[in-house]
Amino acid sequence: GVTLGTWVREHGRINQELAITWIHQLSEILDYVHGRGFIHRDIKPENIIVQPDLSLALIDFGFSQSNLTNATRSGNRTSSTAYNVRSFGYTAPEQNIGRSYPQSDIYSLGRTMIVALTGKELSELSDENSGNLQWHMNAKQIAKPIQRYIDCLTDPAIAKRPKDTHEMLSYLSDVLPGQIKWSQRWKTPYVLYPAIFLGVVAALGLIHFGRLWLSD
Repeated sequence: GVTLGTWVREHGRINQELAITWIHQLSEILDYVHGRGFIHRDIKPENIIVQPDLSLALIDFGFSQSNLTNATRSGNRTSSTAYNVRSFGYTAPEQNIGRSYPQSDIYSLGRTMIVALTGKELSELSDENSGNLQWHMNAKQIAKPIQRYIDCLTDPAIAKRPKDTHEMLSYLSDVLPGQIKWSQRWKTPYVLYPAIFLGVVAALGLIHFGRLWLSD
């Protein structure tokens, strides 16, 4: 296959169906890696291979760190302090200061998916003033719940990301499909038009009774 970076440059942004498939595949890969006591620490488009059947493979474990050696434990988290690695735009904030957690890989996974969802480099999506990624407008082909979930994966604060890959896989299987279904249902004429009508009626009612109250 080819790297994800090359694939996106050749094919452009991915659709919603493939996005869900790839997020799930990468989550399963990370679940396997983390479950065996390792943090990859360098997840990015150039370290993911898109195979001919469009399945993904994670490569280049040269910077990976075992949680079982040269590591410090804090509660349920394991942080690596052996050495640091940085890939611009993909490295989690805590990793930039020398602390690597399993959630650091989750952050990098989310950032990598943004490239696949937008077909653009992260540098093209970065706001000049704040430095934050402005990517939703370039990924209108996916439902809002998916956009919000990617934002959760890439939150600068570790506590706001999923605590581990088990939580990710559970959310992807049990929660996200229902959220996508409801978000799409709201866009259908059978739901959207009645909702607009009821909203207008409610607004007119408030105006009417508001005038009565003011007159009294």
